[in-house]
Amino acid sequence: MDLLKAVILGIVQGLTEFLPISSSGHLIIGAKILNFNEPGIIFDVFLHLGTLLAILVVFRQEIKGMLFAPFFYLSGSRTAEIQHNLRWDLYVILSVLPAVAVGLFAKDAVEEVFTNLPLVFAMLFITGIMMVISGHLPTGKVTLK
Repeated sequence: MDLLKAVILGIVQGLTEFLPISSSGHLIIGAKILNFNEPGIIFDVFLHLGTLLAILVVFRQEIKGMLFAPFFYLSGSRTAEIQHNLRWDLYVILSVLPAVAVGLFAKDAVEEVFTNLPLVFAMLFITGIMMVISGHLPTGKVTLK
């Protein structure tokens, strides 16, 4: 029975990871609904590892370009594609830094937040409200004076 629950949570992860909603929050709620007490951090890591593998397969050409861009740049190639890939390398590095900082310095606090089901519901609710409000905001270019 636990295998079936794990598969269901894997489906939840797959369906929610690429939507602008919290896949981790939905996994916590799903585990509670299914009375699946085994997950823990290792289970979540493996679910996210599956997501990573899917990303690597789908975006393998783009990732290959990003991985080799620094070497091409250092060897003297300065094409627009190389510079584009280098820019994406920088974006990836910058986006990972906050997660590293949180993982190093606030690991216990984050784990506690993810075990507090009412807090998870509240955060999902707040995120939903923000998404609804953002859909009603005017679009266009903002200029600062």
